[in-house]
Amino acid sequence: MQTPFSFLEPSLGTELYLSRVLNEHAQLSKLIDMEMITPWLQRRNLDLPNEFGSHDVERGDLYRKERESFPMSRPNIQKLVEVIETDNPKIVYDLIGGNGHLATIRQSMSEQLGDSPLFITSDAEHSQIMSAVQKQLPAIRQPAQDTIFLSGSADAVFFAYGTHHIPVVDRPGCWREAHRILKKGGRVVVQDFENESSTAKWYSEVIHKWSLSGHDYDHFNQSEMVTDLSQCGFVDVSSCQIDDSFVVRGKTKDLALADGIKHICTLFGLVKLMPEVDSTASWLKVLDLLSDYFVIPSAMSANTIASEIKVTQVSDEVFEAIFPRVSIVATGVK
Repeated sequence: MQTPFSFLEPSLGTELYLSRVLNEHAQLSKLIDMEMITPWLQRRNLDLPNEFGSHDVERGDLYRKERESFPMSRPNIQKLVEVIETDNPKIVYDLIGGNGHLATIRQSMSEQLGDSPLFITSDAEHSQIMSAVQKQLPAIRQPAQDTIFLSGSADAVFFAYGTHHIPVVDRPGCWREAHRILKKGGRVVVQDFENESSTAKWYSEVIHKWSLSGHDYDHFNQSEMVTDLSQCGFVDVSSCQIDDSFVVRGKTKDLALADGIKHICTLFGLVKLMPEVDSTASWLKVLDLLSDYFVIPSAMSANTIASEIKVTQVSDEVFEAIFPRVSIVATGVK
C-alpha cells in the first residue's frame, strides 16, 4: 500500500525505512518537514529513466562498483570538501549525492580535516539511494529542485559530480531550493565542468558515443554560475577552478597508464570501447584514442597538477599516472 513515506525508498517498505530513519538516523528524521509530504507526493514523479539505474542498459552498477573498489586517488577532492566546509558547517545536504560517495570520502578524511559534519545524501534515483541506505548512510530519495527538508535547516548545501544531469530549465529551481533550506549565513556550493572544455567533451562525445546509456546533458559556464546564484538571492558569490585529476599507480609506466584508462572506461561504462583482449597493449591503444580528452588548455592549466597525461616514477616499482581534469566551482551565501 502506498503511504506517505513509500517514495523515500519503496523497496524497503515504509515501516523498515521509518525504523532506520528514527533509530539509526534520528537527526535526519528531524530535518524532514512532515507537512510537505502530502502535497509533495501529489506533484512528484520519480519513476523516470536514469543512466545510474541498475538496468542492463544503464551504467549505475558499473559506476558504483568501480568507484568504490579501484585504488584510484583523487588528491584534490579535499579542496572541494574544504570549500564546502568554509564556515565549519554542522549539517550538510548533498543534493545530487548518488550513493553517498562524497560523504564516505569525507569520513575517511577525519584525520586531516577533523570530524565530519552530518552529511545527508539526497538523490532522485532509486538504486543510488538504495545503495546509500545499504551502507547505513542517512539518505533520502527526492529531486534537488523540490525537497522535503525543513526551511532553514542546513548549514551548507552542495551540488557536485552530476550537476549537469539537472535539466537547464530546472537549475534555477535548484538554486532557489538551496536558498530555502539553508540557514541564514549558510553556504551553497555548485561544482561541474566548463562547457566546451576537454572534460565536458569527454561526457558529451566519449560517454555519449561509447556507453549504452548515452550522455546528452548541458554543462555550465563559470560566469553563468555566478550570475545564476546571485539572481536566486545569494550574496558574496564567487567562483574558482579546482583540479579534479585521476591519479593511478602501477608497477611500470605502461601498467599505470593501462590500469588508469581501463578504470576510467569501466567507471564511465564505455562498454562499446572495451577491447576484446584485456591486456596492457590493448588498453594502451584505447588510451591513444582518448588522450586528447585529458589535455588542459593554458587558460586552465594553472589549476591542475598536469596539463596533459603525465607519468612519474615515485619509487623503484611505483609509477604514477595523472589523467588531468579541471572542474569549476561557484559558491554563495544566504
